[in-house]
Amino acid sequence: MEFLENLILGIYNAGASVFLPLVFLIIGLFFRMKFTDALRAGLKAGIGLAGVTLVTNYMISTLQPVINYYTETSGGTRFDIIDVPWSVSAALPFAIPVAVFLIPCFAVLTVLLVRFKVFHTLQLSIWDYGIQLTVIGFIYVLFDNMVLAIICGFLNFIFCLWLGDRCGERWSETLGLDGTTCSNVTQMSMAFPVCWIANKIMDHIPGINNHNFTPEKISAKIGIFGEPAVIGLIVGAFMAIITGQDVTSIFTIGMGISASIVLIPHVIKIFLEGIGALTQGAQAWAGNKLGEGHKVYIACDMAMSIGSPVVITINSLMIPLAVAFALLVPGFRYFPTGLMGGIIYMVGICTVFCKNDFLRSFVCSFLYVIMMMTLMNYLAPEIGQVFAYLDPTLTGTVTSPTALDWMNVIACIIKRLFFM
Repeated sequence: MEFLENLILGIYNAGASVFLPLVFLIIGLFFRMKFTDALRAGLKAGIGLAGVTLVTNYMISTLQPVINYYTETSGGTRFDIIDVPWSVSAALPFAIPVAVFLIPCFAVLTVLLVRFKVFHTLQLSIWDYGIQLTVIGFIYVLFDNMVLAIICGFLNFIFCLWLGDRCGERWSETLGLDGTTCSNVTQMSMAFPVCWIANKIMDHIPGINNHNFTPEKISAKIGIFGEPAVIGLIVGAFMAIITGQDVTSIFTIGMGISASIVLIPHVIKIFLEGIGALTQGAQAWAGNKLGEGHKVYIACDMAMSIGSPVVITINSLMIPLAVAFALLVPGFRYFPTGLMGGIIYMVGICTVFCKNDFLRSFVCSFLYVIMMMTLMNYLAPEIGQVFAYLDPTLTGTVTSPTALDWMNVIACIIKRLFFM
């Protein structure tokens, strides 16, 4: 048991780019692909995802002087809620004794549900299985009931597959990733209601309802200033100037954002080469085994949603807005130090829901970020209770965006209202 637990946790901690080739190899063989073709698809997908991670980390490190500026000028000691990084909080659910046995159960369940035509989404990402384990950890710690916790974890997994089916077509069309969908139930479940309501309202606003502000249309109107490289340079330099950076840093940050906008689509193309071969095998298998017209979606990592210039531009604008919100709201105790590095993924999912429209994506991203910050601030006592139980070294009032799955939010609110 200890060996199996260490093996799974080791793969999990290695990151998606490491275990993705292995997962894709297994999926490819399941779909009756040749071993060499499945291996090649897995390696290209893993290399592409590693490239996205490298460019994203480069962009975040480029923005670090800006982030440091806002952190250092955050206004004193009232921000006493500690933001736990996702890399720490993602591993906490493995402190639950049954965690190591549940991961194979999730994998078998998703295969069976696709095989018997219950769902179209094949979710085999160990990384995103951690979300279900987080739900189990929350329910178990808050209500001291392991049976209820496991039931909620599996219900959340079923909901994840249902959301994957609902979002698959839009995800595939917007990102050009045919036969894929999103696998992150936390981002989808929390962003979807915000984007749906906001878009319904904007559908009735003259000037917005009949215009689509895509990068291509913006570039056609304003020429070179609408090209991704120039947008990145301008946005990066602007952020450096308003945070008081020196001349060297202004050019460094501007070029860093510009390079990120240009490079991410290129590394995503490598991922597309791998996922394309796999989805072709999946659709061929679905046609033979499940009947013509039955489609299978391969669940992809959230990182695939950040390739558009719209995402990186809005991410750069959203950082100072998130800081301003924390500073201006009276009594707000949470400062988004850790969240600033993850806003790009929140913007990415909003951009998918808004079909890459800049204005709609900006509005939805702003509302989504504000909602998540508010929940992280309000539910910090419950989140801190769970994290302290799973890892006693975490002291003080802590919070984390990875904790804000829809089921965790409901559990925390019920705990606050009825069991305090």
